[in-house]
Amino acid sequence: MEEPYGHSDGMVNYLGDNRVLLNNFRQLEKGKEKPFTKRLIKILEYHFDIVELKYECNPSSDSWCYLNYLETDDAIILPALSEKHVCENDQAAFSVFQHLFNNKIIKQVYTYPLIKHGGALHCAAWNHYYSLLPTFPTPPITKNEA
Repeated sequence: MEEPYGHSDGMVNYLGDNRVLLNNFRQLEKGKEKPFTKRLIKILEYHFDIVELKYECNPSSDSWCYLNYLETDDAIILPALSEKHVCENDQAAFSVFQHLFNNKIIKQVYTYPLIKHGGALHCAAWNHYYSLLPTFPTPPITKNEA
């Protein structure tokens, strides 16, 4: 992904009860925390309790995608990097999300074709949502209003 900071739905997600889920930045930075990460955490911890994602594996650079999940009343639809969800990262993410959302069904969906372009499920759902919104014509500006 070429964006150095990404979109908020790849960084943080609100969990409820004044808690936010923060992506695995520190794990990916391997102890060399970047100034952006330090600032983001400082800003968030002033307002929220932070739950940081951390996977029991050597996370790939695409492991940011797991935070870009979809949530329904009963389920979490979790991105997967491998078609059969068998890679170490997919299995580690599945385990973490089962623990975080123990009252929901966790389903993984192969999304690497989206991920390689810098998005995942939440990104795609928002883009679809906006395409469904009605558009309203803009009234013309008259000479008196200009």
